[in-house]
Amino acid sequence: MRVASPCICSTIFNRVTRKASMQLRLTRSIFMSLCCLGSIVVLVAPVSLTSAAEASVDNATRPVDFAVQKNIPQKHDALRHSERARVLQSIKKKHPNFKQQESLASNFSAEEPILLLLEKRPSNKKQNSPRLADAYYYDYKTNETIHCIVNPETGVIIEELRTVELQLPLVEEEIERAFTIYLQSSHRNELADAYREATGQSLIDVSSLHFKAFILHGSANMTRLNAATKRCGRSRCAKLLIHTEENIALNITPIIDLSKGQVIQGNTERSADRAIPAVNANSPQEPVHRHEQTNGSEQHALPH
Repeated sequence: MRVASPCICSTIFNRVTRKASMQLRLTRSIFMSLCCLGSIVVLVAPVSLTSAAEASVDNATRPVDFAVQKNIPQKHDALRHSERARVLQSIKKKHPNFKQQESLASNFSAEEPILLLLEKRPSNKKQNSPRLADAYYYDYKTNETIHCIVNPETGVIIEELRTVELQLPLVEEEIERAFTIYLQSSHRNELADAYREATGQSLIDVSSLHFKAFILHGSANMTRLNAATKRCGRSRCAKLLIHTEENIALNITPIIDLSKGQVIQGNTERSADRAIPAVNANSPQEPVHRHEQTNGSEQHALPH
């Protein structure tokens, strides 16, 4: 049996020792890394838990942002501008010929239904019902009031009803139109006579007059209405009240059928010796309208 030389034994020993040292160093490195990682986890965990706890407390004690809640319309709030626009757009999409806004009396057309009223629909406080809007139009062709019930949030038309003899108050455009029809009629001479009787002067400029108007039903005063005026209510009629800048009412109250576009009765007042003060001629049902003269505004000239 041969014995290995001392050089061979030394080489083998060094190789074995070197490999062992490398394994020991690797093991030591892994161990130290794990220890460091554990330390980091131990140090970070309390910080994370503390941050979470602080966030929870902060969220619990943070005041409610009521400004954000105000952007959401509540059940009984009035319609907002965006809701009104959505309702009108929805109706316009279904009925392209429906008029969406007021225009000058000169652009008045009985060919298209006119918007009379748009408001939030009353709701029961105890019921969990959605916000709804009521839109009322008047169709001069059929003499019907069109009632649209719309969801202002979605624009969905819930219901649409047509009713005859339902006359809502006049809108400004209709009041302007009624006075224009009167000025263009043969009854304009009666206006000049009534002005002279009330003031003792000649009527030179119609723009110096003020006027109001309200809806008339034929059943309101049967004894002083002619046959055509007694049918008002089935058609849309306006009763004019005219007074001077000095607030003296003229003793003349013509009736205009807006559906036909004509004066159907020149005067419903009995003859009087003196003018009635405008304050006494007011009716609690009438929507007040004043024809004010402003710089650059259109002047109403008395036709000859």
